[in-house]
Amino acid sequence: MTRSTEPSVDGPSVRAATIASRRAAVERVLVTMRTRYAEPLTLHDLAGEAFLSPYHFNRVFRHTTGVPPGRFLAALRMQSAKQMLLTTDYRVSDVCLEVGYRSLGTFTTHFRQLVGVGPRRLRRLAASFGDVPLEALCGGGDPRGDEAGGLLLELEAPAGDARESIVFAGLFPTPLPQSRPAACAVAVLPAAPELRCREGAPTYALASGYERSADALGALLAGDDDVRVGIAGPVLPGDGAGATPVELRLRRLDVVDPPILLALPLLLAEAAAGPQPPRRVSRRRPLAAAAAR
Repeated sequence: MTRSTEPSVDGPSVRAATIASRRAAVERVLVTMRTRYAEPLTLHDLAGEAFLSPYHFNRVFRHTTGVPPGRFLAALRMQSAKQMLLTTDYRVSDVCLEVGYRSLGTFTTHFRQLVGVGPRRLRRLAASFGDVPLEALCGGGDPRGDEAGGLLLELEAPAGDARESIVFAGLFPTPLPQSRPAACAVAVLPAAPELRCREGAPTYALASGYERSADALGALLAGDDDVRVGIAGPVLPGDGAGATPVELRLRRLDVVDPPILLALPLLLAEAAAGPQPPRRVSRRRPLAAAAAR
């Protein structure tokens, strides 16, 4: 989603031109990933695009994007799969093949890990709760009040951004949000939600912001220009004496950011509504139209 805060692979004497050339190499590889994500690309293939050795490329890519090349490629595949599932009537097995998987079981496992729910359940949630306004979810989430440690997230909008944004904030063990967060909250900017989590465990605070008028399905299908993101970490939660304040500034998505995959708006909408019969939301469209977004 955003930059890693691991120690830089660059020493203090490395010139800005070298840093820029490494980023350019990563961006070149990302073009290949985004156009050929369904192909069985190997680390050697991607390193060749960057004109780097596989070992050095892996380090440079991880430093630039926050995640390893293989995980970024898997995220791109799941981003395409998620969009197909939400905007077309393709069978799950067809979607699996379209994004480059040959095993339906492996695809389903990876999808659940990155999106937070399985492919079929994602469709059911979208049909039942896709039209729930994001504003109706504010104040919701899972703060984990029974845990000792805590973070007080001081959320800030990008400079000059006059939009009214609703922000989903969560705590994760890595810079790539996947599965369900250790704790989460939904708030309207400006806000400072407090999230509780296990004391002493390093964590990343990640947030994504959407137009206040959006609904849950719209948030999942939002284009890059419609989303604001932010990250802080790794940080250590408070020791119980008080929440650790953490400044988290939102910004526009960067080309090197991994896609936002987690279906948190739908999961929170389901939790807020409680058990109820499913309602079908007619939002699907032909695959060609979905690809044109």
